[in-house]
Amino acid sequence: MRSTDPPPAIARRLFGALAAAALIVLVLPAPAHAASQQHAAIALTSQSPWVQPGGEFRLGLHVDGIKDPAAVELVLNTYARLTSRSAFAQTLQERAVGALLDVTSTPLSALNVDPAGNFSVILPFQDPGLPREPGRLLLSQDGVYPLRVELRENGGGAVLDRFTTHIAYLPANRTGPKLDFSWIVPVHAPPSIRPDGTRKLTNARDLQTLTQALESTSVPLVLAPTPETVDALTTSNDSAAAGALSSLRRAAANRRQVVTGPYVPTNLPQLIAGGLQSEADQEVRLGNDRLTQLLKVPVDTTTWVSEESLDDASTSRLRDLGITQVALPENSLTQLQSRLTLSRPYLVDTHQGGKQQAVSIDPGLAAHFRGGGNQVLEAHRFLAELAVLYFDQPGGQQRGVVAFTPRGWKPDRSFLDTAMAGLTDNPVVEPVTLSTLFSTVDKLRGGNGTPLVRKMVGAPRNVSVSTTATRSVRQRLETFRSIVDDDNPMYAILNEQLLTANSADLRSSRQRSYVSGVEATLDKELSRIQTPAGSIRLTARSGEIPVTFRNNTGYPVHVVVTVRSDKVEFPGGADGGHPANEVTRKLDLLRRNETARFSVQTRASGAFPLLVTLQSPDGSLVVAHTQITVRSTAASGVGLLLSAAAGLFLLVWWARHAINGRRARGLVPA
Repeated sequence: MRSTDPPPAIARRLFGALAAAALIVLVLPAPAHAASQQHAAIALTSQSPWVQPGGEFRLGLHVDGIKDPAAVELVLNTYARLTSRSAFAQTLQERAVGALLDVTSTPLSALNVDPAGNFSVILPFQDPGLPREPGRLLLSQDGVYPLRVELRENGGGAVLDRFTTHIAYLPANRTGPKLDFSWIVPVHAPPSIRPDGTRKLTNARDLQTLTQALESTSVPLVLAPTPETVDALTTSNDSAAAGALSSLRRAAANRRQVVTGPYVPTNLPQLIAGGLQSEADQEVRLGNDRLTQLLKVPVDTTTWVSEESLDDASTSRLRDLGITQVALPENSLTQLQSRLTLSRPYLVDTHQGGKQQAVSIDPGLAAHFRGGGNQVLEAHRFLAELAVLYFDQPGGQQRGVVAFTPRGWKPDRSFLDTAMAGLTDNPVVEPVTLSTLFSTVDKLRGGNGTPLVRKMVGAPRNVSVSTTATRSVRQRLETFRSIVDDDNPMYAILNEQLLTANSADLRSSRQRSYVSGVEATLDKELSRIQTPAGSIRLTARSGEIPVTFRNNTGYPVHVVVTVRSDKVEFPGGADGGHPANEVTRKLDLLRRNETARFSVQTRASGAFPLLVTLQSPDGSLVVAHTQITVRSTAASGVGLLLSAAAGLFLLVWWARHAINGRRARGLVPA
């Protein structure tokens, strides 16, 4: 029967029916086992870093949110060998790549459980040289195989949780060289120096976690400690900081290469492009000095590692400062056309015929250092990617890659211990220092067989550092240095504070606050050097004027004092022989109060000003100035003559007056 309802009415009835059906579904109770497993989670706690033919691949797993282990099963899905690094990257996004080779499923209740509540599972592999054994997985090629681990409801039900790790199936009898792997580990914290010059280290425990992990293994590494961070560890009263420093020193002495670096990580191209080459030089030199002084281990001052990009000018300047080899980001150079990962060092052109050895930092390896998530899984993915790089060209010529742990990564002990264990006695990866990599891996070569010389990118177009303010404050600070002792602690603090303003960890506004802080402190220190105003009375034409100087800084200050007055002559003041109206003298303010005396000759009596100025030896910095009033009561030669004449006149007048008085009395009759 055809409906006589108009189309809108039919639509309304259909919508009502669907809504009622949906409501029925919502109110019906879900299966009990599904409800109980809805928050299930599975995490990797351990795994074999590699497996060889005939061996066993072991997994440690932790499961949460399961009330009935008999209701769920663990499923292991082994996929085909990865043939490229891009395919490996897809597996990190939980994408299936290649054919599914094998599936095994085991009820969770059937797995072994350790006292910590972790489950363990074993995946055995067939030795192709032995008779076939049931239950063993036979792989035809060496390589890296994705393994998807799933927690499912029994009987192929819904997937409750999953992750993808990798099986590094490595040759039992390897031929040819391993893949050299140089791991650069910065020991770094955000600046502990504050804009007001005080220090506060905020993450000493993270540094202790890192350094203790480094101390506990002998895997060759490249350590890149930030000098400012080592300074903070040395001066901190925190027990964690003291422990981190001790562990760092021991770790550095154990088959490690310690490389130089700036006082704080900084963008050298920005500094040089902004006309602050002197700041760049100071960053390098102070960094060298502090690491050598504080770590008490040899520091390689010829090798430079940088998470920030470099350019022509910065590499040229580093070469002039003695740097002969660098590890730098690939984006510092013009692009190479290659479908394989760059795994050889090369030369860079630093202008004027100069060449430096260089190697690129691999960005893919750095991506495994991320906050949060399962750090054990991430460490095994890190190891698996190294194996993938080896299988790009297995058994060929010697190759090498470099990883740089990002400074912003929060050290995780489980990641570090897992990665270090996986690198120990690894069948295809050889941990080495940068020095070893440069000496053992042949350089990248061009079409004519000569070492390839790569071009650096140009200078930055926009300069973000505050060049004018920094340059001005640096000039004042260096002038301040000229009036204090070489080991003056205040100069050292202000110099560190100004260099910290260049830190790549700081935003531009924060950088400016450091520069302003140095200027404010300089003003405060100079205000503590004073010449009190007052008045001095001279009662003779020649004499000495005492001038008192006050030094409230607490440290010696060496200045030049100039005393000047239009009404006073200073014998020997002009050229050592003739008087002048000003005199200049070097002055050492060693105590809180120092008094200097100046020989003078007054030109007239009365009150007149004496101007006193303290300044740096080059005259560019005025430390203090004041005015002293000199009151002279001494008479001049003409005045004395006039006074004597007046006195003589009065004497004669008095005598004549006395004589005339006697005569007048004698003429009067008795």
